[in-house]
Amino acid sequence: MHVVVAGASGRTGRFVVEQALAAGHRVTAIVRDSGPTTGRRASSCSGLRW
Repeated sequence: MHVVVAGASGRTGRFVVEQALAAGHRVTAIVRDSGPTTGRRASSCSGLRW
């Protein structure tokens, strides 16, 4: 499944992204600020900025 998470850099969004990736889903993360990200989120999902 392809999951799109708006607010992926926020407290809840980070949790949703981690859970979706752990379940094997493809994730597109939508964030306001693309500041430094590390770990699995940064390497396993595509991202959109505005």
